[in-house]
Amino acid sequence: MFSATSTSSSATSFSATSTTTAKSSSSFSSSHFRRESKHLLIQDTCTKLELRGTHLHVDCHRIDGSAAHSHIDLDEIIGFIDGRLEWDLKGFSKHCFEYALDGFFLVVKYRLHEGEKYYIARLDLCTRLRNADGILIIIELNKKLSVMLSEVPWMKFKVIAEPDLSVFAKHPVMQETLISIAETTVQHVTMEMHKQLTIAMESAISIVTASAMRHVSEQMEILVQDVVGCASASASITEAERLHIYGRGGSIYGNGYTYGHSHVHGNGNGYAHGHEHGHGHGHERGHEHGHTHGHEHGSAHAGQGYIQHAQSYSTLANGAKKPLAAHS
Repeated sequence: MFSATSTSSSATSFSATSTTTAKSSSSFSSSHFRRESKHLLIQDTCTKLELRGTHLHVDCHRIDGSAAHSHIDLDEIIGFIDGRLEWDLKGFSKHCFEYALDGFFLVVKYRLHEGEKYYIARLDLCTRLRNADGILIIIELNKKLSVMLSEVPWMKFKVIAEPDLSVFAKHPVMQETLISIAETTVQHVTMEMHKQLTIAMESAISIVTASAMRHVSEQMEILVQDVVGCASASASITEAERLHIYGRGGSIYGNGYTYGHSHVHGNGNGYAHGHEHGHGHGHERGHEHGHTHGHEHGSAHAGQGYIQHAQSYSTLANGAKKPLAAHS
């Protein structure tokens, strides 16, 4: 059974529906429209759903923002037939051994022919339950209107022909046309890609060439500046500074001569006297300028029919000793 609150709200809802049905043939009822527009969806405005036995308890939020507790007996508005839960029937609890809530769904378990195997049935409570400004009600459907809309005789049928694209695409003319379009598209895309690649390559070559020319020009300018700077500095330096800049001992020039003279006197136990005089002159480019002069005497003694060779040495500009052939 409904509670007092639920019974009154349901009665109000039922009477409003019937009144609307009676007046719909004559005029529009603005008060009924305003009253019906206050029916809110329970999934948006109801919280704390709890099933106590077959009674559903919820907290409903009113339009002004306040909340009110409401409940309704589901066993009076929901029945069970052929394994399904149905609205506008009664006594679903007589056919089910267990029932509970899953969100806004009523879930029941039942058995067929008293067997051990059980089945599950579900019903969405949001389809018919509404929040009427803090009161939980059920919306009644206009059965006559539902039957009228479900009847076929008053409806006018119209046959609309639609092309079968599968047959249309298999036609030889259509296939040739599609192939021609595809080939033209491929050629156009290929030419456009070749054009874009050519432009990109020319642009890249131009950029690389310009960069290389700029780099070479900068290096040439640096090289010319270095050469001009060295030439200007060479024109204003002294010989000593030039030797200091261009290094020491770059090359050695030598110029020298030697000559020798020997006399031999033989009177029995003869005596030979040799005299050699040599001059050496060398010039070294760098920090050194030298003159060497060497003078050596050599003598030879001759006796008993032989002459002893005299050998003399001359000192050259580089400091090495070179043997000179002696005159007999």
